[in-house]
Amino acid sequence: MIEKTIIQSIIEEAVNAPSGDNSQPWRFEVSENLIDIYNLVGRDATLFNFRNRGDFLAHGALIENIGIVAEQFGYTAIVALLPEEGRSDHTATIRLEKATEKKGDGLFKAIRERATNRKIYKAYELTEEEKKSIEAIKSEGSAEIHLATSRDDVQALATIVSLNERLLLENKHIHDFLFSIIRWTDKEEEGKPGMHVETLELALPQRFAFARFKNWKFVQWANKFGISKFIAKENAKLYASSSAIGAIIMAGDSPKDFILAGRLLERMWLTLTDSELSLQPVTAVAYLAQRIKAGEANELSAAHQELVKKADKETRKILSIGDETIAMVFRIGKAEKPSRKSIKVKPDIQWKE
Repeated sequence: MIEKTIIQSIIEEAVNAPSGDNSQPWRFEVSENLIDIYNLVGRDATLFNFRNRGDFLAHGALIENIGIVAEQFGYTAIVALLPEEGRSDHTATIRLEKATEKKGDGLFKAIRERATNRKIYKAYELTEEEKKSIEAIKSEGSAEIHLATSRDDVQALATIVSLNERLLLENKHIHDFLFSIIRWTDKEEEGKPGMHVETLELALPQRFAFARFKNWKFVQWANKFGISKFIAKENAKLYASSSAIGAIIMAGDSPKDFILAGRLLERMWLTLTDSELSLQPVTAVAYLAQRIKAGEANELSAAHQELVKKADKETRKILSIGDETIAMVFRIGKAEKPSRKSIKVKPDIQWKE
């Protein structure tokens, strides 16, 4: 039987995993050497979290972390995904077994250091060897990484992903959700999951304007002067500073596919962190495209749906993606460390006898 303190330490380290808007949509039930992981459905209620796919991706990252941390403590994590038929909120059962030898994973240290970096990136061109090594990163499952590194492709993709900022200021559903998860003070962030405003890397004038944008009527007035398109254009410049913009793709689109893609995402992100490279997820438009394709995008205007479909088509062309499912779009490069990292709340662990 494993000591509770060890299992608790493993979980507390592992929850330093990425999740949509830092929603941390998980809880745990522990019995002896078994860890059952459950999705907190509804915690990430954004339009982007289509069919809880963002949650499944986050759970995959969490599971990858558990495996890495368990090795550090001298255990092997045996993972059974979606163990209950017909119940997708029970994402995994993990059995911890004593390892025959304590080897540890070189990425353990990177788990705490990993963070979303929204700063402008330095002028840095990935070498062909770096690009190939990133695309060669594998985890369990068939998901794979596609990268665009040419200046023309990066700039084109930067403009595409900046559509998110335009939609944020033109669609009330997206706008209202974002501001519902922004935490303006340390006390607010410590109380519940969300994003501290300082993680957005806004300069003081931008932060002042951002606070004004909380008021939807003010946003509607500002849009008469083209503010949404202007901000999208400015953010495209920031995204264009990236060394590469890429995607994680997979053949299927089941919850299991997204969980496995999340494992690959976390292994890639930790590998980049260990190599002193930064990453920022920019997947919003891709997820909206999936919602539109499924006919579940009533919250988007016809004009916005056309913009998203065009953006998705162009993304697939640049990154050589056919009918595969896009699990994640991201930008990578070299940058100064983030001004602030998101806080992880104490994990909800239920101990069962």
